[in-house]
Amino acid sequence: MSSSQTSTAAVQQALTAGAQLEAAVTVHAWGRLALMADPFGHGFCFVQFSAQGYDAIADQRTTSAGQRGAGTA
Repeated sequence: MSSSQTSTAAVQQALTAGAQLEAAVTVHAWGRLALMADPFGHGFCFVQFSAQGYDAIADQRTTSAGQRGAGTA
């Protein structure tokens, strides 16, 4: 079973148990994110990292942080 099938199966199992999917599963450079709520309304997330994980966005953060910090004391 592939990792995307595993995360899809986890979401399906939660839905079967009474959870609700609060928004469509989103795909990002770092992986997939499913925003869920249990039957009582408590929120939880399923996060599945890609092979690169946070490294997929590390360069973006460094660049952004450098631009934000430029010229500040």
